[in-house]
Amino acid sequence: MNPKFSIMDDLPNENSAISIAKIVGDRASEVGFDWHEISEVWEKIYEEISELKDAITHSPKDIEEELGDLLFSVVNLARHLELDPERALSRSSKKFITRFKALEYNLAIKEKLVSECDIAELEQLWEAQK
Repeated sequence: MNPKFSIMDDLPNENSAISIAKIVGDRASEVGFDWHEISEVWEKIYEEISELKDAITHSPKDIEEELGDLLFSVVNLARHLELDPERALSRSSKKFITRFKALEYNLAIKEKLVSECDIAELEQLWEAQK
């Protein structure tokens, strides 16, 4: 039997990328590789936002990597807040879907489609859904 080489060995394959990111963060934290203060997590998120903005402007080939780094940092924020990022994202997606359907319904009453509206009208209707 081969000894385990890394705490990152044997990560589950069937989980979503968000779930894997949380597991990776949990494992790193278990051996002391983690931020001690939530303010440090926020600093990392702001750093990653800045790097993503820079990539969008100057390094298009790096955009996906920088977006991934930002998402990974946000998952770590959820971990520090003792929240399940998968559940949080799922709930937000469901909330968005509910509001979007209401927006579509309200437009249908006016015999309009979303694609026929400008962004200002859509924003106004969106705010009314909240």
